[in-house]
Amino acid sequence: MTIDQDVGVMYIAEETSPEQNIVKDMKVHHDGDVFYVEFESCIHSFDVMNRNSRMYEAANIEQCLKTERIQHYLSHGGWFGEMNHPTPKYKDMPLAPERIRDIDMNNTSHKMLNPHVERNLLISKIQTDSGTAAGMNLARKMVQGFIPGFSCRAIATMNIKNSKPVVNVRQIITYDWVLFQSHREAEQITSVDNKFITKNPEGNKVVTTNHYISEAADIAIPMKDLIGRVSATDPNAQVLMESFDLDEDSVMGFTRSRKQMIIRDQDTNTIYCNINQNSKRLVDDFFRSFGK
Repeated sequence: MTIDQDVGVMYIAEETSPEQNIVKDMKVHHDGDVFYVEFESCIHSFDVMNRNSRMYEAANIEQCLKTERIQHYLSHGGWFGEMNHPTPKYKDMPLAPERIRDIDMNNTSHKMLNPHVERNLLISKIQTDSGTAAGMNLARKMVQGFIPGFSCRAIATMNIKNSKPVVNVRQIITYDWVLFQSHREAEQITSVDNKFITKNPEGNKVVTTNHYISEAADIAIPMKDLIGRVSATDPNAQVLMESFDLDEDSVMGFTRSRKQMIIRDQDTNTIYCNINQNSKRLVDDFFRSFGK
C-alpha cells in the first residue's frame, strides 16, 4: 500500500546526474571564432535514492518538460543552463526569488537540445555555449577530459511514499552545470559498447562503453533565506526549535497551505509547526514571485 504524505514546498537545486555520470558522442567544433563541444549525457536519474536520500520519478519530470516555456526554448535553438546555481549579488544579501527563477544569459554554459527519457535516465544532446566565458570554460575543460555533472533547479514538494522521500517537481527552471570540489578525477573507459555506465547492486563499476566517467555529488538547497527569516522571527518556530535543540538545517520547507513549517528532528520525526500571519505573508510573497 502506498501512503502519500505532503512534506511541504521548497526550492531545490540538487545534483541529478547519476553518481557516475558519462559523456558520449563528444564532438569538438572549431570554425574561426566559434568553438563549442557537443555531446550526449544524462542530466537526471530516476527511481533511485540519491545521496540525500531522495528519489525522483520519470513521469513527473516528463510532464514538467511538456510545459509551454520549456518547449518554446527547445523549439527556438535550445534550453540554456548556467554555470553553477544562482548566488546573491552581494555577500550577506538574500538570494532573490527572481534570480532563482530566471536564467542569466550572461552566465550560460550550455544548452540542452532534446531531453528525453530512456529507461530510468533523462538523456539530452548538449552543446556548450560559444558566446560566454562560462561556456568556453566548460568546453575547454571537456576537451581536457573533464566530465560535467548537472543539477536540477526547480520548485518542488516533498512527499513520503512508502516511507521514502520522493521529490514531486512542480516547475523545472533548468539544469545547471555544477562543479563540485569533491569530484574525483575523470576516468576514460575503453570498450566498444554504447550503453550508459551505472553501478551494479553491489556498487561496482559496470564498464561497458567507450566514454568518459566521473563521480558526481548531490546537493540540495532549500529556501534558505526564507527559512532563516521565518525561523528567526516566528515565535512558534523559535520556541519549538529551541525546545528540541534544532537549527535551520532541520527545516525541510512548508506545507501546501503555507500555514505550517515542516521540521525534521534528529530521530527523523516530522514536526508540523504552525506559523503566524506575518510569517505566512512572507511565505506567500516568496512563492507569489514565482507565480505560485
